[in-house]
Amino acid sequence: MGARLTCACPQSHLFNDEHTLSISGELFELDSTGNKWLKLYPSLVNFIIEQTVDEAPLLTVKTDDGHVLLETHFDDERRLDRISDCFVYWREPEVNGVQRTLGMNTVSARDAALLMKHAQPGMTMMQHTATARIRLLATWNGKRIEEKPTVQETSLVALNPLSLVFHYNNSIINIDLLECFACTCHDRQNIIQLSYGANIYELQLNKNAEDFIRQMLNMSSLLLARSTCIEVAVSYLQRQRHKVKEKIAQLKFEGNRDGVSREKLLLKELSILQRLAGLTSQTLPSYESIGAELSDALTARLLPYSLLPSLFLIFANMHAFRIWRKPIELRASDLQILSESHSAPNGMMHHVDGMTASTSNYIDSEIEEYNVAKKDGRLGLTIYAHNDNGVVKAEVRQVATFAPKCASIGDTVVSVDGRSISTLPSAADVEQLLRDGKVIRLRRGAKDTIKKQAPPPPIRQNSAPVPIERSRADEKLLRALEELVQTEKRYVEDLIEMIGRFLSIPSVKEIMECAFRLQDTQKEFMSELLEAVGDVGRETNCRSQMRDAVNRVSALFVNRCSQFKVYAEYAASYLRLQQEIVTKKEIHVQLEAANTTREQHCSYESMMIKPIQRVVQYPLLLNAIHSACEKESFEAKQVSGSLAKMQTLAEYVNEMQRIHELFAPHIDNVKKSFETMLREKGLRIDIRDLLIFAHIKWLDAEKTMQDYVVFVFHSVLLLLPAVVRRECKMKWVRVLPINELEVEENKVQSDAISLVHVAFQSPGGQLSHGNQEGVYRISCCQSQLKNQLMKSIRKARANFVKNTRRPQSGSSLSDGGYGSDFSKERKDV
Repeated sequence: MGARLTCACPQSHLFNDEHTLSISGELFELDSTGNKWLKLYPSLVNFIIEQTVDEAPLLTVKTDDGHVLLETHFDDERRLDRISDCFVYWREPEVNGVQRTLGMNTVSARDAALLMKHAQPGMTMMQHTATARIRLLATWNGKRIEEKPTVQETSLVALNPLSLVFHYNNSIINIDLLECFACTCHDRQNIIQLSYGANIYELQLNKNAEDFIRQMLNMSSLLLARSTCIEVAVSYLQRQRHKVKEKIAQLKFEGNRDGVSREKLLLKELSILQRLAGLTSQTLPSYESIGAELSDALTARLLPYSLLPSLFLIFANMHAFRIWRKPIELRASDLQILSESHSAPNGMMHHVDGMTASTSNYIDSEIEEYNVAKKDGRLGLTIYAHNDNGVVKAEVRQVATFAPKCASIGDTVVSVDGRSISTLPSAADVEQLLRDGKVIRLRRGAKDTIKKQAPPPPIRQNSAPVPIERSRADEKLLRALEELVQTEKRYVEDLIEMIGRFLSIPSVKEIMECAFRLQDTQKEFMSELLEAVGDVGRETNCRSQMRDAVNRVSALFVNRCSQFKVYAEYAASYLRLQQEIVTKKEIHVQLEAANTTREQHCSYESMMIKPIQRVVQYPLLLNAIHSACEKESFEAKQVSGSLAKMQTLAEYVNEMQRIHELFAPHIDNVKKSFETMLREKGLRIDIRDLLIFAHIKWLDAEKTMQDYVVFVFHSVLLLLPAVVRRECKMKWVRVLPINELEVEENKVQSDAISLVHVAFQSPGGQLSHGNQEGVYRISCCQSQLKNQLMKSIRKARANFVKNTRRPQSGSSLSDGGYGSDFSKERKDV
């Protein structure tokens, strides 16, 4: 039983749509003795599973002539189990003392896996996908809304209780469902207009837009209320609306003429009413419900075809308006419980959970902003600019001793010389503006918000051996560890499936070859992770075993962090694949053909993006473990160290991806132009060998061409113009062998260094200073960056000289490959 059936058809399963699955197989029933399976129909039958909205998944068993043999729902009383690769079974509820056990023998193991997957109730609660044509309608330019005549792009839209994710303009856009506003167009039923951050997007779906918006609202509202019960969520939102109405009445009673404060409260009430309408199946509120309350000056600034989204866009950017100001501490159990409930409100009401909304530790406070000015061209702040899900941000990462006293780590940049950074298209433009600007406006970070101190717990006279609080903490820690392990297993399975399905195409394999190294790394990591966690789940009451497991997991992440840098190479390869697909349509056709299931979540976009998503998930999973540990405990400190490592890794992957996006084509051209010199001297330019890169000024160049980027590799230093056109002229490029360089501090300028390019005079590596024309004077924007750059150059030169003293193999590739031996010593930047 459970052996494979003889089937000549290439595909025995069929998806009529994303909610219906049809599979061929045999139907069996266990006899009364429980020892033998009896076939109920002599030939193959069709098993059809429909994921209905209001009920559990419906199974219908039909013959080829359409006769229905069986209909049943997979609810709490019927659970599908798998006893072999191709055989699954379930038990019917007992009727008159008799309980039936039915089984299905499928054509292949894949069919059985699909059957198990689609028979799970509520699987769309955590993952819902749709295809949409997306375009950018408008953006905020710092003073007003600016319309953007952009073209539509087709993308897969993924919806979960926290966010809405899609691809646009070669970037991943992650929309926070609690801080965005979405509405439909009156004249078109499949159009969604969505305001978030500094942009308004238009999504054209292949389904009813209002139903999709209701699903967005309901999923996030349940998460907001910390419940799976509709009644609890409605009660929570009604309390929030009552608070807002009290504030509006108080403003009116005090005679406060601050129109902005009143309009903010009206927008908050509108967003609450929209969520209540979604939960109670009422009509969603429109602009007419609030338009009469707005000032004429504000109304004049709105887009006539996108009134509500432009209204929220103005307040979000002009007045720092947030719909839900208090942060939500997302627990792993919240997502687990949500995934076990139905995707529709009526279904969720049958799965009432005991969770209640916890009191927030934060209170609303006005966001404090302040200005700082450079002195002698220096500011004393290390500011990191990056693209956060389509929104350009810049924040303070380090504060020097001479920096303004008011500045602190975590503060974010609002504008430079009066120009808002939200108007800039990329992080590179923000960095350029920060270098050129004089006065920078900053906003206090989240750590400076005022907190309410929770009252101390009552002192127990008779302390029990194991307090209730400790028991709950143990369960929370255990759930966090289990979530890490289970998600890692699913990720490795998806990674193996992705490689087997799409990298069998030769042209794709050539580009994405690093995926095989990633697969080997993750297999080893998962094996070590399972060994580190062990069977701690069986000893839930023994905290010492869980502490040991946490320490082992933390050490594993620290030890594996350097090997995880393969994710940066994978991200770059995926970017190159996307670029190749644009020019070579045959690759896209082959990738689409490889998706035999025709399901969106099995497409190459959804499968190949998972490694990039996983490396970003690791800090979140470690943070969940850290929050479950006792404060100031040894294991909490261990997890904190591994968390910092993985956060640095995620930033490194994002930074390397940005380097590939901006400079990879030009670096490839440089490699081709200097191929002979690199081969003769045994040098290599490879992004994997990059030690540090920085934006600098080449003081010896013309004033219009002084902005450069310096790349320090294991064996080469590369100077490349910061603003690179389509074709970068080689006369502006400098490729300097690292063993022919000396670096000296500039005595005239404290922020400048001199790179002396000379040739070898002896095998020992002694350098000559006779070539004065080979001196490159460069200036760094920060003293710390200057010191780090000098340290990296000297370290690379010392390592290169040390390794080139080895016997030469005669192959420039193998000699250059010695650089990988000391790659573990370099620090992340």
